[in-house]
Amino acid sequence: QVPGGKFGTRVAGLDEAQAQFLAALKLDSVYADAWYNLGRVRTALGKYNIALESFYKVRSLESPDADIELVIARLLVRLERPDQAVAAYARAAELAPQSSAVLLEAADTAWSLGAKALAEDCYERLKALPDSASLPPRVRNRTFR
Repeated sequence: QVPGGKFGTRVAGLDEAQAQFLAALKLDSVYADAWYNLGRVRTALGKYNIALESFYKVRSLESPDADIELVIARLLVRLERPDQAVAAYARAAELAPQSSAVLLEAADTAWSLGAKALAEDCYERLKALPDSASLPPRVRNRTFR
């Protein structure tokens, strides 16, 4: 038994997973899935700065993708880097202009970070989507002017 009970066991498992992904990356440094999973493990371990570096590496290896931008944005929020988080949310919204999930997260987070222009843009784009009737009333009824 690892000291610390279940949490200690979980951390030991995450440390082992981190070691395995690092070993894989020594064999193939451009293996995007290994970088992505390493970032997830590091996030779970609370190592947000180095997790962010892992996700930046994924972004550099793959074509532009809204999901990786969301992961990066969330980490930047945790790291209290709002300007960079807003920029990542803007990229995610640009990459997935028809995704209500991406637009809603970008809008809500931008609003809470004080980026009212991005929030307004995303809320308006949400309301213009074909499935806008399924949006929460707080979004459908929001006005800005």
